[in-house]
Amino acid sequence: MTLLSDFFCKDAYYPTIRFVDGTTLQGQYLAEYSNEDTLFNKEDIQVWNWDGVNIKNESQGNEKDNTSIQYHVIQKLKSQDFDIIFDDDNAGEIADVIAIKVDDINKVVKVELFHLKFSQEDHPGARINDLYAVNGQAQKCVSWLHSRPEHIIGRMLRRGTTKAKNRYELGTENQLSIIKEKVRCVYNTEYIVHIVQPGLSKAAASTDQLKLLSVTEAFLRETRMIKLQVIASA
Repeated sequence: MTLLSDFFCKDAYYPTIRFVDGTTLQGQYLAEYSNEDTLFNKEDIQVWNWDGVNIKNESQGNEKDNTSIQYHVIQKLKSQDFDIIFDDDNAGEIADVIAIKVDDINKVVKVELFHLKFSQEDHPGARINDLYAVNGQAQKCVSWLHSRPEHIIGRMLRRGTTKAKNRYELGTENQLSIIKEKVRCVYNTEYIVHIVQPGLSKAAASTDQLKLLSVTEAFLRETRMIKLQVIASA
């Protein structure tokens, strides 16, 4: 039996580890990402009203906890013009919430991925630790977006309805199946990735927080030409 450590060392099959700040490690070689002069534009941070939400409570769960961040996000999206809103939260998720809008005039399917993270404190602030995990999730989801879009939607269809959970918050399995055929045959797909962290205060956002958001913004743009949007508190 070959040990995993032996496999990685044999013939230089070193894994490449990418850190959330953009630094990479391959074997003994560390390449630090220099982003000192680039900050995410604070004015691009969207402010949502989180009244009635426990910002330390992330997932709505099967019970659809109406004090959770996820429940609040889903209700907010329902007031917008989406065809599908999908609760993908749990192991193996692409994102916590996936929202899809079909533009039949221009033959484009817009897929928006919402990555949520709970606040470590009761009130918004400038805590860098509130952003590490959710930035990592936003970067990691690019691996899904390298797949053909019909494969992503096919995976949603397989996860959509189980005995434990119906993941369709808006729309149906039949609608999603039709969208899958559209992206497979004719329609183009556009992606937007959202970071949702109500523990982040737009007004108080620190230089370190804005640097970290800038790394994620650059990574999404450079790898897949994907736009990053950030949703936070005032």
